Amino acid sequence: MVPSFDSLILLIGTNPLPNYVVTQYFLQKVPNLKKIFLIHSETTKFQKGTENYAKRISELLKSKNQNSNLNFHYIPLSDVSNASIIISDLQKQLYENLKNSHKIHLNYTGGTKSMGINVYKFLLKNFPDKTTFSYLDARTFQIVFDDEGRLSDDLRKDISVSLEEILFLHDYERTNQPDKNFEIFQGAIRKFHEIIEAGKIRDYFDSYKRDKFTKNNKLIESVRDLTNNLKDYKAEEPLLSIVQLLPEEYRIFNSDGSYREPNSKRIAKSIVRFLDGEWLEYYVYSLLKEHFADKKIEIEIDIEIKRRDWPIGNLNFQIDLLLINGYQLVGISCTTSDRKDLCKGKGFEIFLRTRQIGGEEAKAILITRVPEESREKLEAELRIDTGGSDNIIVIGEEGLKSDELINRINDFIK
Repeated sequence: MVPSFDSLILLIGTNPLPNYVVTQYFLQKVPNLKKIFLIHSETTKFQKGTENYAKRISELLKSKNQNSNLNFHYIPLSDVSNASIIISDLQKQLYENLKNSHKIHLNYTGGTKSMGINVYKFLLKNFPDKTTFSYLDARTFQIVFDDEGRLSDDLRKDISVSLEEILFLHDYERTNQPDKNFEIFQGAIRKFHEIIEAGKIRDYFDSYKRDKFTKNNKLIESVRDLTNNLKDYKAEEPLLSIVQLLPEEYRIFNSDGSYREPNSKRIAKSIVRFLDGEWLEYYVYSLLKEHFADKKIEIEIDIEIKRRDWPIGNLNFQIDLLLINGYQLVGISCTTSDRKDLCKGKGFEIFLRTRQIGGEEAKAILITRVPEESREKLEAELRIDTGGSDNIIVIGEEGLKSDELINRINDFIK
């Protein structure tokens, strides 16, 4: 049983998600909890402040617990690297607020090591008989209490956080609308499924002549450039069958394989992107949607994200697919490349981006066409180079069949 307390203390660093998760859990389990103290770094010329994260945590908690009489207190630390200053700030700002508390609990998951150690020492010195301590274990997703041990189950089963809420906590926002092409390309996606299950995906890449769909090593986006490249080209199988399963306006080849000019730049751009590799994202998305249909796992596709405080420019980044398992975020990057060096860059990026918006608990999956020997080496290198241990996996061409791909992903996110 979770010990009772009326005052909860949180240490606010640059990853607000664990703070939100543990607080939401305690609000479910500790009916006496009324006061929440958010200790954060103050903005100075020597340190970046985390008050913004503290306020976002409290704002989301208020919106999710509207019937609770919660009181939030913000405690700024003027120098989070100086022990004596931390103790002095706590004495001035926290001591009087805690004197009337019956029971106090510190969850020291967030913040810096210096914050954690000195807040811990301050509480032991001033309130030794009425303070308990815990942290959220990023490996087991359980809250571990110093004296009682693991009193919670896997919090991913108890606490669900939407993509919108995760982005809000980290001060990001989605800048694009959900992809509409997935629905209209269903016939072609099913054909890719058949080809993969038959072990013939390489036949597709033999028939898809990438140089015909690129100009200066970039995918073609204009009707004129596409027409110049394909006017004398004749599509072969299985590329031709896939195109014939697209909606009428997207069929850039006639049934005999001859080229047919699309009627807009938008369609030209969409079909080229789809044939070049977007189909893999849709294929994986369709499998995940079917497999997790009856499970509490949110699945998103084609997410473009930016920080709210970033200047205008090309700093936005894109993630192919995201799974949210309770509150754990799993980012997926898909590439049809079979080159280990190119895929490695994709692996670094998805690992970094997923951690940026999902914190230490986040995981990353890289789906490629590399052969098995290269896949094993690539996965090992990424785990070593990112320090991610078991937080990233690589799936290669031999793992694209539906059962193998789903089983690998399912085992990874358990």
